[in-house]
Amino acid sequence: MSVKAKRLVNPYEQRMLEFLDTCVDNNYKIHTQVSLSQICEQVSNLDWETQKVFI
Repeated sequence: MSVKAKRLVNPYEQRMLEFLDTCVDNNYKIHTQVSLSQICEQVSNLDWETQKVFI
């Protein structure tokens, strides 16, 4: 069974992240703010009770 992966950031956010990456020193890493519920949606083997904790 194949599942289409859902994007955690929209295209605008992705472009902005790529731009900001060019503005900072390599010693720094920029992380986007993504809710845990969005990540849980990507993990197919999590049971419903575990997913409800993060919603």
